[in-house]
Amino acid sequence: MPKFACISLLQPLELIKKRPITALVLVFAIACTWVFTNHALYRKKALIVYDMAEYYLYLPAFFLHQDLRLDYIFTPEGEGGFYWFKPGPGGSRVIKMTCGVAMLESPFFGMAHLSAHLFGWKPDGWSPVYQFFIGLSGIFYASLGLYLLGCFLLAYFPLKPVLLTIASIGFATNYLYYSAHENGMSHVYSFFLLSALLFMVRKIMYSRFSIIPFLIAGMISGLVIAVRPVNILLLPFVFLLVFAAENKSPFHHFKENIFRYLLLCIAGIALLLPQFFYYKWVTGQWYFYAYVDEKFFFLHPQLINVLIGYRKGLLVYCPVLFLLIPGFFILFSHNKWMATVTGLAATCYVYVISCWWCWWYGGSFGMRALIDVFPLLSLPFVALCHRTIAAGAVWRNALYVFTSCCALLLWVQFYQYTHCIIHYDGMNRKAYWHVFLSRKVAPAEYIHSPNYEKAVKGEDID
Repeated sequence: MPKFACISLLQPLELIKKRPITALVLVFAIACTWVFTNHALYRKKALIVYDMAEYYLYLPAFFLHQDLRLDYIFTPEGEGGFYWFKPGPGGSRVIKMTCGVAMLESPFFGMAHLSAHLFGWKPDGWSPVYQFFIGLSGIFYASLGLYLLGCFLLAYFPLKPVLLTIASIGFATNYLYYSAHENGMSHVYSFFLLSALLFMVRKIMYSRFSIIPFLIAGMISGLVIAVRPVNILLLPFVFLLVFAAENKSPFHHFKENIFRYLLLCIAGIALLLPQFFYYKWVTGQWYFYAYVDEKFFFLHPQLINVLIGYRKGLLVYCPVLFLLIPGFFILFSHNKWMATVTGLAATCYVYVISCWWCWWYGGSFGMRALIDVFPLLSLPFVALCHRTIAAGAVWRNALYVFTSCCALLLWVQFYQYTHCIIHYDGMNRKAYWHVFLSRKVAPAEYIHSPNYEKAVKGEDID
């Protein structure tokens, strides 16, 4: 065999040996790309629809039509799944979702528009080439989020548990589905931003002279809110978590760097200004609640349904996350402040998510709303992996077998969901066990979809 052929064959092995996190993330990206191209939603113009269209609509409206008021749209609201908007003051049309996802998608939109002109696709913002590049955008940010999270965890834990944690999130939770299939949703973007923020806040701890890490952390914080406003709840916990991990006082650090933290806040606000300018331009108001009649019911949290319910329960569709329960106790023994901050963040976030009128979050695979908090939940998970791997071969192998089985189950249920075997919003105990590991669709009488009209009024939220 020629020498150059031997070298090319050894290069992947060298990458795995020298940069194992990079290698694992590349495997994840390749798997997502394979799933994405095989399902080929972009060819049917079926990727940028519904919620994904609402996140994306800023881009064609601004860059192609120069009309954020959406006056160029003559089709009825929601026709074709492309044009969704809410009525605003004075008959205005308001895009329901905030613009953060569109800001992150914009480089890929630019590449799609250039490709459309070069290769003869219709440059309308919706043709298959745009759908393809927006799908690639989701895969890119999902992969980069896993990489940054791995780099952050590696500062506190050994390599093997970090690799197992990244692999478990990437291949054994519904993060895979929203990275490879409905990757125009906001969740992988939020995951990326919160992972990047954890990584950058740690940089802040060791930045004695440069203001750059503070500015970047501020910009990321602004994007976190612009992508999904409810995630503002997680921002203070991210900062406190890194301080707890580093055993440093946040008050002392803030006092020493008050000017830099002021710049951080300014950078964050600067990234939010486009949204406020948009509301002012379209509605005449600096802020407009575009969800109109949708709200939280804080006196009726659906905690059991969100965590273990058969409709969308987090632990039902991502059973690998059962490891979080002992993981919190192990993390507490490792670093009690880190465990306390993570526990408080998870508790507050799960509570708020469970109080939304549509606690099952529409047609979705598993509890998609909690993907956003996975970067923080990775800490108890990696702590358990670290303790278990160090406990000996029996416990280590048991952990590997359990996570592998969970990953296999996830892939099976991924297939079931995309083939309508798992119903998009009508699952219950009877339907779940009828289709478990099966290719048979549950009988219609087993499916019980929620009453959306009653739920939005808080009358039927179970």
